Amino acid sequence: MKTSEILCLANSPKENARCIAGLDLATHQFVRPVAVGSQAIPQEWANVDCETVEPLDIIHIPLVRGDAVVPYQAENRYCSDGWKRMGRWRADQVQRFCESDSLLLGTASSQAIPERLFKMTRLGRPEWKSLQLIHAPNVIFNQTNDKWTGHFRTSNGREYDLRVTDEGFTRTLKDSTQRACILLLSLTRPWRHYLAPKSKPKKCYKLIAGVMPL
Repeated sequence: MKTSEILCLANSPKENARCIAGLDLATHQFVRPVAVGSQAIPQEWANVDCETVEPLDIIHIPLVRGDAVVPYQAENRYCSDGWKRMGRWRADQVQRFCESDSLLLGTASSQAIPERLFKMTRLGRPEWKSLQLIHAPNVIFNQTNDKWTGHFRTSNGREYDLRVTDEGFTRTLKDSTQRACILLLSLTRPWRHYLAPKSKPKKCYKLIAGVMPL
């Protein structure tokens, strides 16, 4: 077991657990900590010193041996309890890790990615990204049926409209607003609604998992 210094970039709800993602400050690699036997981490692990871990917090996280990687989430790493908060960054310090000019999570649109494409692709596991950090100078946040979305355009002209799962950020919003932000984009595991027919293919959905206003 080793302890890694992780810059938290997202903390989103996942049923009765949390989905955390961040950047390993030693390797500059993205990391999505998951508990062994789970797709997320227990709620209590994300509460450090009685406060919830938030984007831009620096957290020491014990990583444990074992392969948590799946084809559609190459950044997954097993971890254990015992997290410690070590400090905090400003949003502008994260900007050097952004990739605003490339395809976002592998495709040029907001559409979900069918699970079968991961089985067909020749890309190796580490080459398929499910986490990506971008600088979006003009994000328009809108609310529909209690869900927030973020609409933005990359510097090369591609437009995206994605659901926002960063509850800490959306709680600060009351009406539609436009802001310059650093966004952490995340790709879900393959999913279909429980009422959908079994013949309907599962898909991986793009989300805005972390919002860091500039």
